[in-house]
Amino acid sequence: MANPNTYFFDFGKTHFEGGAPVDGATMFPANRLGQPVFGYLALKLVDKGLFDIDHPLYKYLPKPLAEYPAYADLTADSRSKSLTARWILTQRSGLANSRADRPDGKLVFERSPGGYFGYSDEGYGFLKFVLEQKFGRNFNDLAKEVVFDFLTLKEMSFTREPRLQDPPAGIVAGRPESEPSALPAFWTSSADYNRFIWAVVVGGGAFANPYIGLPYHYSQSIVRSPSILEPPRASGRLDLPLAFGWSFGWGCYYIEMHKIECIGERGPEIEYYATVVSRLPGKITILTFIAAGKASQSVARRILREVIGDIKPPLVWMGLEDKPPQE
Repeated sequence: MANPNTYFFDFGKTHFEGGAPVDGATMFPANRLGQPVFGYLALKLVDKGLFDIDHPLYKYLPKPLAEYPAYADLTADSRSKSLTARWILTQRSGLANSRADRPDGKLVFERSPGGYFGYSDEGYGFLKFVLEQKFGRNFNDLAKEVVFDFLTLKEMSFTREPRLQDPPAGIVAGRPESEPSALPAFWTSSADYNRFIWAVVVGGGAFANPYIGLPYHYSQSIVRSPSILEPPRASGRLDLPLAFGWSFGWGCYYIEMHKIECIGERGPEIEYYATVVSRLPGKITILTFIAAGKASQSVARRILREVIGDIKPPLVWMGLEDKPPQE
C-alpha cells in the first residue's frame, strides 16, 4: 500500500468578528463533507450484516410511511416503494433537492429512483430518518459507535454539540445560523477529515468483506447535470472531466493516470473541499481545506494547483467558483 502525502489547511479565525486563529482541531460546519462519512457508515452496517442498501427503505420503518408527517407526501407516489439506500447514496434517489424550494412545500419525486444522477439533500435526510427508526437511536450516536469511535475521530459530529464554539467557527457573531436543510448537519476539523480519508481510502476501511467497499471508491452513476443542483441533461455540463461520476458520497473521475475523488461546497461564510488523488498505481495525495471568511473569490483552485498541479477539479460544477477562471 502506497504511503500518502496528506495536507490539511484551515484559514481565518473562529469568528469573523474577533476570535482566535483556527487550527487543525477547530471544528467547522461542513455539511456536504458528511456525505462520504454517511456512505461509509451505511457500508459498515452492511459489512456487519445489519443493513441492506438494496432493500426498499419503507420496509425498514416500524410504521407505514403515511404515519410519519415529514414523509407522508411520498406515499402518493408508488416510486417510494423502490427507493433504496443505494439510490440515495449515489444521488440517484429521484427526489427533489429540497421541498423548501417548491411553492407547495411538498416532498416529491422528480424522476424515478435508480436513474440519472440528481443531487438531493432530501434523500440523505430520509435515509437518516430511516436508520434512526430502524436502530432506535439518534443518528449521531450510531455514527459515533460505527465510525467515529472505530476510527478514533474525536472531532467529528452529526449534531451541534455543546463543545462547539458559540457561535461556531465559520458563523458571524450575532447572526442567526442559516436555516437547516434536509441534508444532515455535519461538523469536522480538517485534521480529522484527513484521518477519515486515510482510514477509508488508503487503509481500506477495515471491511470484513473486501468487496463491500468497492462502491465507495468507484463511480456508480455518470453525471449529466450542468451543475450539482441542476437536473440531468444529455449535454451542457460545465467544467467537468469527460467521465465524471458519483460513488457513495464522492465525485469520481480519471484523468491522465490519476483517479480523483472529491467533495466540496462554498457558502457565504465558509468554503471547504476534500480530495484524494491517486496516481495509478502508486502515489496518493490527500487534501482537506476549510476556509472561514467572506472572501469574494474562492481559494480552492489556488490551493489545489499548489498541491496537485494542473489537474483541473470540477469546482464550477460544485459551486465553489462562479465561472471558469481566466488562466
